[in-house]
Amino acid sequence: MTAWTQPRPDEADAGTRTAVSRRRNRTPGALGWTAFLGELDRTLEDLVRDRTGVAGLAMIAVDDGAGRMDPETADRVREAIGQRIAGRMRGGDVLGQGADGAFVVLLRDCPEPALHVAAERFRDTVSEEPVPLGDTLVQATASVGVLLIPRHARDRETALARAAAALADARAEAPGSIRLHDALPREERRQG
Repeated sequence: MTAWTQPRPDEADAGTRTAVSRRRNRTPGALGWTAFLGELDRTLEDLVRDRTGVAGLAMIAVDDGAGRMDPETADRVREAIGQRIAGRMRGGDVLGQGADGAFVVLLRDCPEPALHVAAERFRDTVSEEPVPLGDTLVQATASVGVLLIPRHARDRETALARAAAALADARAEAPGSIRLHDALPREERRQG
């Protein structure tokens, strides 16, 4: 699984995006990608305009175990994990799922300490017990990349790119890791 991918605009226009969503986005309560982006845009606009408040953005991906499963099994594992994540969200938070199966949660009114608690809660709910698939139990872990908006990003593209970078850093560290976006570019962190 990749850390994060977005469908190309021509795929959405051609209807391919809808087919991908139906196959991969089975989690009840998870918004389709377009609807999630609308929620993210509205939240960013409100926060930037009002200059008060903060929200969190968490990008959650099942660690590589799902990549070794056949596509149908991986989808069923992601569906079960998505349901677990949805069950740990607060009222007003928004769950979305990308075409690659990664989950994104928009946590409204979420200062940094609460974002850390939420990230731990999402990570732990994935691994707390195996996912039952018929007679088989599948143990899964997830890594989480998080950031605060508008502190770390004031627009959608930057928010998603930085959340994906934080997720990639978490996954590079170890399965089940959490990483808050670091404001320093990667090159500066390596040199320092």
